[in-house]
Amino acid sequence: MGLIFGRGINEVHSHVTRFCDSNYACDLDHKRSLTGYIFTLVGNAIRWRVTLLSIVALLTIEAEYMTATEAVK
Repeated sequence: MGLIFGRGINEVHSHVTRFCDSNYACDLDHKRSLTGYIFTLVGNAIRWRVTLLSIVALLTIEAEYMTATEAVK
Protein backbone atom coordinates (compact mmCIF):
# COMPACT_ATOMS: atom_id res chain seq x y z
CA MET A 1 0.00 0.00 0.00
CA GLY A 2 1.36 3.46 -0.82
CA LEU A 3 0.93 6.77 -2.57
CA ILE A 4 1.68 7.26 -6.27
CA PHE A 5 2.28 10.79 -7.58
CA GLY A 6 2.17 11.45 -11.30
CA ARG A 7 0.24 10.22 -14.30
CA GLY A 8 1.49 6.64 -14.32
CA ILE A 9 3.29 4.12 -12.18
CA ASN A 10 6.31 3.89 -14.50
CA GLU A 11 6.62 7.66 -15.03
CA VAL A 12 9.83 9.14 -13.62
CA HIS A 13 10.23 12.89 -13.07
CA SER A 14 13.72 14.36 -12.89
CA HIS A 15 12.36 17.67 -11.59
CA VAL A 16 10.67 18.86 -8.41
CA THR A 17 6.88 18.58 -8.50
CA ARG A 18 4.56 20.35 -6.05
CA PHE A 19 1.09 19.29 -5.00
CA CYS A 20 -0.98 21.46 -2.67
CA ASP A 21 -4.57 21.59 -1.46
CA SER A 22 -6.71 23.00 1.32
CA ASN A 23 -9.93 22.05 3.07
CA TYR A 24 -12.02 25.21 3.52
CA ALA A 25 -13.18 25.84 7.12
CA CYS A 26 -12.80 22.22 8.23
CA ASP A 27 -12.02 23.25 11.84
CA LEU A 28 -15.56 23.47 13.20
CA ASP A 29 -14.57 25.33 16.38
CA HIS A 30 -12.55 28.17 14.83
CA LYS A 31 -13.57 27.95 11.12
CA ARG A 32 -9.95 27.71 9.98
CA SER A 33 -8.87 25.82 6.88
CA LEU A 34 -6.61 22.78 6.80
CA THR A 35 -3.76 23.27 4.35
CA GLY A 36 -1.14 20.92 3.01
CA TYR A 37 1.54 20.55 0.39
CA ILE A 38 4.12 18.02 -0.74
CA PHE A 39 7.19 18.34 -2.98
CA THR A 40 8.47 15.30 -4.86
CA LEU A 41 11.73 14.64 -6.69
CA VAL A 42 12.01 11.58 -8.94
CA GLY A 43 8.76 10.34 -7.43
CA ASN A 44 9.94 10.58 -3.80
CA ALA A 45 8.58 12.96 -1.19
CA ILE A 46 11.27 15.45 -0.14
CA ARG A 47 9.21 18.06 1.76
CA TRP A 48 5.65 18.07 3.09
CA ARG A 49 3.51 19.93 5.59
CA VAL A 50 -0.07 19.79 6.83
CA THR A 51 -1.37 22.46 9.22
CA LEU A 52 -4.31 24.69 10.08
CA LEU A 53 -4.09 28.20 8.64
CA SER A 54 -3.41 30.82 11.29
CA ILE A 55 -6.14 33.14 9.93
CA VAL A 56 -9.71 32.55 8.78
CA ALA A 57 -10.21 32.44 5.00
CA LEU A 58 -13.43 34.04 3.77
CA LEU A 59 -13.60 32.08 0.50
CA THR A 60 -12.44 28.67 -0.73
CA ILE A 61 -10.20 30.30 -3.35
CA GLU A 62 -8.60 32.45 -0.64
CA ALA A 63 -7.68 29.29 1.31
CA GLU A 64 -6.22 27.79 -1.89
CA TYR A 65 -4.11 30.93 -2.52
CA MET A 66 -2.83 30.87 1.06
CA THR A 67 -1.87 27.21 0.65
CA ALA A 68 0.02 27.90 -2.58
CA THR A 69 1.79 30.86 -0.97
CA GLU A 70 2.92 28.76 2.00
CA ALA A 71 4.22 26.06 -0.35
CA VAL A 72 6.24 28.58 -2.38
CA LYS A 73 7.83 30.07 0.74
